[in-house]
Order: sequence, then C-alpha cells, then structure tokens
Amino acid sequence: MASQPCLSEVSNDFPCADETWTYVANNGQCYKVLSGPKKLNWREGQMACGSALESVSNIPVVLPEMHNDSETNALVEFLVRVAVKEKIWLGAKREGRFESNFLCPCFLQKAQKCQ
Repeated sequence: MASQPCLSEVSNDFPCADETWTYVANNGQCYKVLSGPKKLNWREGQMACGSALESVSNIPVVLPEMHNDSETNALVEFLVRVAVKEKIWLGAKREGRFESNFLCPCFLQKAQKCQ
C-alpha cells in the first residue's frame, strides 16, 4: 500500500531548512512532501508536518491551506516540479454546514499557519 504524502509549508520569513525543502518564488514559501510506509489520516498528516522541523527550529510547519488563485498556482507549480501524482492532505475545510477537513486530490495552494 502506498503512503499518503503530507505536504508541509513554512512561513515567509523562514528560509528553506535544507535541500529537502523546495522554495517556490511565486509566493516565497518552502514546501516539502513527507511520505512514509503507511497512509496517514488528516490528523496524522498535520502532526507529521508539525514535527518536520522539530529538531532544528520552533517555526510552525503546517498543511497547506487554499486562499486564492495565486497561492493555488504556486503550490501547483511545486507539485508539478516534484512530480506528485497521488492524493495529498491539505489544511482545508468545507464551507457551510460541515466543518470537517477533507482530502483534496489535486487543486492545491499555499499554506498559512493553522488557527
């Protein structure tokens, strides 16, 4: 069974931690796809992202959230660059009656710190 990747993002004022992170000039963000031997649910993905820099920094790392077309384009640019072809978790929620997080297969965007 393939692993469920976790896409992580750090804030604008933090340089990419090392060569395993990819800088996207469109939005000034650093991204990294985390994957392992098992699929992760949303909460596990958020926790994996949250601990991505735990040993080197206290900068928060979160799942990406969608806010506008510019951010979507920047994240899509990254995903194309690193050839991500499977479903990934995002820090997103449904608007309206349901307030649950969901798995998004493709249309993605830059992350902001989860609130």
